[in-house]
Amino acid sequence: MVYIGESADLSERIVGTWTRLNRHSAADFSSDEPVARRLAHLREAHGLEFEVSFYAAHHEGRRAPRLSERQWRKGYEARLLWEYRLSMRVSSVANHRRSTLREGDQLTAEDSEAGFPYRVRPSSRPLPRPDREPHSELWMGRRWTFPAHDEDMRQGGSWEASGKELRESGDGIPILYKLLDPANHELLKVGYSRRGSAGACVAASKLPGEKAVAWTPLARGAARQEYVLQEMKDDLIGGYFYQMGEPPARQFSAK
Repeated sequence: MVYIGESADLSERIVGTWTRLNRHSAADFSSDEPVARRLAHLREAHGLEFEVSFYAAHHEGRRAPRLSERQWRKGYEARLLWEYRLSMRVSSVANHRRSTLREGDQLTAEDSEAGFPYRVRPSSRPLPRPDREPHSELWMGRRWTFPAHDEDMRQGGSWEASGKELRESGDGIPILYKLLDPANHELLKVGYSRRGSAGACVAASKLPGEKAVAWTPLARGAARQEYVLQEMKDDLIGGYFYQMGEPPARQFSAK
């Protein structure tokens, strides 16, 4: 699998962009088509010919009125990306802001038996299926801090997790974070930060209303690549969609 995506205009995407992939070079795609240009680089580098399939994701009766069609599709896309990672134990090639050979030597060498198109190097380990509620301190196989009001944390409060106090030093550590509604524990948004809890609090400050923040630390080595952080963020969105039937309430909101 090289790419999983969503579109509001199926005919334009398949008849237009995707049909051109097997006929045009990467230079023929504009900067407004970064994924198509990335896939064209792959086709040229490895002599590929792409095949396209689609699924009409009907949301009637399942989409909450507060969500736009695009927000629902984006959540469904994240679920498919996560389900693929769980099933194949490898990520799709061009999702998660992954680069190609032309753009950063992200794939294994062409003469390697383990190289593309057989395996993408390196995929992070997918997060497991959730067996706890999204606000839980053990959601998605990770241990999270207890939710705390973002304003209190910006004023120097201490984070707590499983009975112990967590302290950060310097510029912090890479983390995944959850933003929740403190009134009903609804998950509003997930994300990642290279700046530790400070980055999570900044993200919380951009959403209106009261928010609670929880985060889980990542190993520095595992999170040094942007696509690894994006993979794990998409896992959280996909796992939530699998669990709740919709993306986090403010995940793809403009506000």
